[in-house]
Amino acid sequence: IFGVFITQKVYRFMDYFVVMCMVAGLAIFMHADANSSAVFQPLGVIMLTVSLLCDGAITNMSESIMNQFGVGQDEFIFRMYSIALVAITGAAVAKGD
Repeated sequence: IFGVFITQKVYRFMDYFVVMCMVAGLAIFMHADANSSAVFQPLGVIMLTVSLLCDGAITNMSESIMNQFGVGQDEFIFRMYSIALVAITGAAVAKGD
């Protein structure tokens, strides 16, 4: 969905089929978890769903940015991790760690 809306990509039928299989697997997993004697945590399901949505969005946005600015994957990852290192270091210093 993010690829269609963000980068206006056109996917093949097989791509949609694979996504539907993944969604069905996740639904079966959640259904089995809800029916078992284990403690069911809705927050965990929400966190998993948000994680998958963010992963899909970030992947498509990264591809769009790399195509727009003509940046290779290695350079993009290096710059992204460099920015993250500065941010995490700043947060650790501010917290006193």
